[in-house]
Amino acid sequence: MNQTSPEPSDEIAARFVSHVIGISEQALVFLGQVPHPVTKKQELNLDFAREMIDTLAMLEAKTKGNLGVEESQVMREVLTSLRLAYAEVSARPDAEAAPAPPA
Repeated sequence: MNQTSPEPSDEIAARFVSHVIGISEQALVFLGQVPHPVTKKQELNLDFAREMIDTLAMLEAKTKGNLGVEESQVMREVLTSLRLAYAEVSARPDAEAAPAPPA
């Protein structure tokens, strides 16, 4: 019987942080903050950006009390930065009609 040993918690933490950063990068693309990785063009899609931010907020809520110090800090900083960027971008006159800011 082939049993796999559990992954070290440092590796799991690194994967979690990497996942959070990946989702945040998607949000930044949709906020027009960084070019799309394929088209190399700036995009603005507040609905998709909000979806990414809401996904991170859900992950934060569902993992509360189960994250290490670094994981919690990264999550908190990423969400704060994205929420601020969303508010700034959605307030611009060229922004599409935006729903209420993400939770």
